[in-house]
Amino acid sequence: MMLYMNRKFNKKLNHKRIYRLMKVAGLKSVIRKKKNVIFILSTTCCRKCVEQRI
Repeated sequence: MMLYMNRKFNKKLNHKRIYRLMKVAGLKSVIRKKKNVIFILSTTCCRKCVEQRI
């Protein structure tokens, strides 16, 4: 929606202003869920780190 409005009016509009305009128009935006990132360290990597600390 923000990209569309910026292209249509040839202006840089703030995302907060876009949300206000959408609220007045009765529109709701689709907001992506944040991805949960899980880092799994291999045992060889951990061993190397421990050896370097000692």
